[in-house]
Amino acid sequence: MIATLLAVVAAAKLAAEPAPALRVGKVEVRTLGVFTSEEAKGKLRRTLEKAHVTTRPSLVRKLLLFRQGDPFDAEKLAETERNLRALPFLKSARVTASPPHDGIVDVTVETQDIWTLSPGIPLALSGGTATYGVELLERDLLGRGIEVSFTATHDVERVTRTLRFSDPVLFGAYWNGLFAQSWNSDGERTRAAVTRPFVSVAATRADDYELDFFGQTTRTYAGGDVAAAYHQRHRSVALERGWALAVRERRAQRLTLGLDVLEDRFRALPDRPSDPLPDASADSLVRSSRSVTGSV
Repeated sequence: MIATLLAVVAAAKLAAEPAPALRVGKVEVRTLGVFTSEEAKGKLRRTLEKAHVTTRPSLVRKLLLFRQGDPFDAEKLAETERNLRALPFLKSARVTASPPHDGIVDVTVETQDIWTLSPGIPLALSGGTATYGVELLERDLLGRGIEVSFTATHDVERVTRTLRFSDPVLFGAYWNGLFAQSWNSDGERTRAAVTRPFVSVAATRADDYELDFFGQTTRTYAGGDVAAAYHQRHRSVALERGWALAVRERRAQRLTLGLDVLEDRFRALPDRPSDPLPDASADSLVRSSRSVTGSV
């Protein structure tokens, strides 16, 4: 009788104790090409598959919001899947958890690529004038997620040649770096940015730093004719940072502060010295501004 009572008490005590927290076990990453083995039928598809460089598993691992040994959190798996699906070089992404065993949950991450090399010849007709160009875009260079493009366009204003580079993990996971350089018939343009968004509800910080410098001939029109033309030199810098103030029940309260610095310099062209500059009659003008923004 006493032994039975002791057994019942022991069982009740074990039932009252909370189950040990689950942890992430083995993390397997599978990256698939453009076509699965079932889809890669026909000579053309097999040739495309051989020419395509599949996304590297190491890149996908960098973008996971969890690691082996971390406390298991189903929401982090769902957030990781959403982040992977948003990448422009992936057709699909699945993050699945196995049934728990021995206090751990194994996770499988599977992604499939899209065809990432895109040539193009943009053509348009506006006001009786043709706009044309060529473009070559690669969204997943060497399977590293790097986007590289070259475009050359000819329109009413200018001839533009632009080389653009971006990397989603240039300075670490989700630290996207972008650089673009344009060589135009009337000047040059340089753009650069470093951004890292709030990658999850629990993320504590986001950053966005951008600059844009260019020099060009700017024209205004009246009745389809050039009313004024002048040289414009533009400089802008935008700095923004966000903080998570509180995270409760999968909802976050965030504070974002930003600083924008803008400067434009205008001067008359040698062959059009009498053309008016924006908001001024002098032969040169400097316009600058600084603004601070914030939101919660």
